[in-house]
Amino acid sequence: MTIQTLNTFNPQELDTWERLQSLNMPGAEEPTPFPFAARLARENGWTREFANRAITEYRKFCFLTVHAGHGVTPSDQVDQVWHLHMLYSWHYWHELCGAALTQPLHHQPTKGGASESSKYNDWYGRTLDSYRRYFGEPPADLWPSAKERFDKRHAYMRIDRREVFVINRKRLWRGLALLFGAGVILFTVTACSSSATDLNAGSIVFAGFLSAVIVFIFRWAEGENKGGNNHNDRSGGSCGGGGGCGGCGGCGG
Repeated sequence: MTIQTLNTFNPQELDTWERLQSLNMPGAEEPTPFPFAARLARENGWTREFANRAITEYRKFCFLTVHAGHGVTPSDQVDQVWHLHMLYSWHYWHELCGAALTQPLHHQPTKGGASESSKYNDWYGRTLDSYRRYFGEPPADLWPSAKERFDKRHAYMRIDRREVFVINRKRLWRGLALLFGAGVILFTVTACSSSATDLNAGSIVFAGFLSAVIVFIFRWAEGENKGGNNHNDRSGGSCGGGGGCGGCGGCGG
């Protein structure tokens, strides 16, 4: 954080932020083979670098739950850090809430319905505004727009990737477009041939090429799901500090 940004903090806010910055996530003080950041990356299909950035944004969100002065809602990526942190219950309640925030930070599922959706959408927009006031422009890959954050087309479920093959839709369409273009070229070349032998040979070449491209597409998509750069979104909620909050969608401070 820049000195200019720190100058916008009053003494109480600065004290909270310094405590959050010095807070070690589980496994940091006594290094373990599978620390918090590694678990976060694995469970979300993130790179380790992206997971570390998400943890930084989680610290900022925790700050806002105390000092924004209104209900706040995390991005989905930040919400995944929050969900995992709560599983480390002793660290969450004693180190984060007790020592760093000095007040409880609850997380409860949204009640659902149009009014709840409208409320959390509004809270998310206000959260982004408060973020900018304290920390500058939020990174778009960790704090997407409200429209993307609450896109109702998002549908998520827990799956076992040993039994289910998952393909990144964007990569699939790109691969199919490549396959279609190459197929048109090969078909045109072989169709223009006057020799039956050439036609048969061209068909064999085309079939082999088709098989190779299909294998490549699936291997490419599979590699994406093994952890490269896919940053999973899960529609969630929000929360805030103080005595309670309204969901995996938002909370009031």
